[in-house]
Amino acid sequence: MATRNFLSHLMLFLLCVLGNTNAYSISEPAKSIFDNFIWDEEIKLESFQTIVETQGYRILWWNIRNGLVSRKLPRSSLDENLRSFVQSSIRPDMMAFSEYSKRSLSAETQARLAEAYPYRHFQPYNLDNTTIGIAVYSNTKFEIEFLDYLDWTPPSLLSITEKNTYRNDWQPDIDFFTRPLFCLKIMKKGEPFYVLPVHLLDPWRILRRRKGTIFTAWEVMGGTDNPLWFQMGYMEDNLHQRFGDDLARSPFIIFGDFNTPEVTFLNTIGYRQLTKVLKDVIVGNPTTFPAKSSIDRKDFPELSLDHGFANSKLNVKVAEVLPLQGSNHYALYFILEK
Repeated sequence: MATRNFLSHLMLFLLCVLGNTNAYSISEPAKSIFDNFIWDEEIKLESFQTIVETQGYRILWWNIRNGLVSRKLPRSSLDENLRSFVQSSIRPDMMAFSEYSKRSLSAETQARLAEAYPYRHFQPYNLDNTTIGIAVYSNTKFEIEFLDYLDWTPPSLLSITEKNTYRNDWQPDIDFFTRPLFCLKIMKKGEPFYVLPVHLLDPWRILRRRKGTIFTAWEVMGGTDNPLWFQMGYMEDNLHQRFGDDLARSPFIIFGDFNTPEVTFLNTIGYRQLTKVLKDVIVGNPTTFPAKSSIDRKDFPELSLDHGFANSKLNVKVAEVLPLQGSNHYALYFILEK
């Protein structure tokens, strides 16, 4: 009987340790920070410990879905999580939000961010859609190095009439597809490095309604005849023009919602194109969309749509997906070498 009890307790112990991915002891300071956030899913505690311990220039990216997801949750998770960042020792030096408008955050959260980040910029998606876009909050002074708007029509269409016909087929009322590519210049020890937050267009919902799920899945994996593929091509051409053929002229990181997934073993053609020269700094393909608490989880598979890519000139010390509650996307967190 004693032997049986011993074996039972041993098995229980092994199950607890092996079955729990968070069976890792973190420091009390790290745990106190961790407990202040509202999590949608588990995060490996050792990853969070690394975030707390690593020194460098910190960046948070989050597609916040205009605050719409958070307003339907029992708590204002988006606002609470952002305020937790502001008052913690892992407060980002820069925060960048997509699908941001003046209504996205509460007045209290906006006041906290304004106090913590004296340098701010709001970049509308395009000239037809000026109320929503990408917001940047920074504690470091930056300059807008360049701003271009990315087209999404086929390069083979040469006339304005042909391009407008294509645009009207996809966006007959208002243009949600044209997106900005803007670059922030930050000085580090007398030398510049560059930060590019992006949110590329999403054609998949429209295509799914028109052609069905199977056709859309095929187009996501290997299609080269859709607005996102064309927009990615314009973005790549722009980056080569600015940073050289090998994209190594100056250190930079480009991150955001690319709406093209990384898939284990068989990456999509869009993702393969992005990683030809740039390095994906996020290890594996952790889910960034749809968040567990959002209604999109019912209609979409778990995908890695948000990415971070750096060139060979920039050292990214930490790159993690933070499964925070408050949007239909999860946040990205980077620590760059200062």
